[in-house]
Amino acid sequence: MLNGTVLLLAAIYFLLLAGLYGVSFWLPTVVKAAGMSDTMTIGWISAIPYCTAAVIMNLVARNADRTRTWGVHVGLSALLAGAGFFISVLYAQQIILSIIALTAASVGILSALPLFWNLPTARLTGVAAAAGIGFINAAGNLAGFISPFMIGRLTDLTHSAGAGVVLLGAAAVIAAALLFAYLLWLEPRQSGESSGFA
Repeated sequence: MLNGTVLLLAAIYFLLLAGLYGVSFWLPTVVKAAGMSDTMTIGWISAIPYCTAAVIMNLVARNADRTRTWGVHVGLSALLAGAGFFISVLYAQQIILSIIALTAASVGILSALPLFWNLPTARLTGVAAAAGIGFINAAGNLAGFISPFMIGRLTDLTHSAGAGVVLLGAAAVIAAALLFAYLLWLEPRQSGESSGFA
């Protein structure tokens, strides 16, 4: 659990899950802040990102499996999520642009998360796999508490959902940066390791 790669992958997973929980808990609030007041309308509009993501994430996964570039797909998906979060704040008062941006963010996060698990399962073997994957999962799921709490706190402090959405965008971009650092620097160096790694 103290292995640097395991800690790095746990941090990446935590940041990706922060985006997921942020979208899950705060998407209706963001839609309402963009000018919608009818509860039924907010519900239908909030479903658009998930319906779109359900289709696109399967296409992304197929392409990642075909090209065997799961890490690159995770990183690019995280960057898409970050861009979507940031753009949704810039155009918060324009409901159509805001929903398109939040849809891009949802597609990015929901595409990145399932593909992420190809990284630790490809690197960890044996006992290292059981302990490492368990730790990555446990550490990452702390985002389920921390992310909504931080977004709520920022919303209370700024009286706007925008600050929390910017935090989600920053988390996604940092996750992408850490992932590309892993792919470009750590992954090639570890290819010769035999202690618990594939």
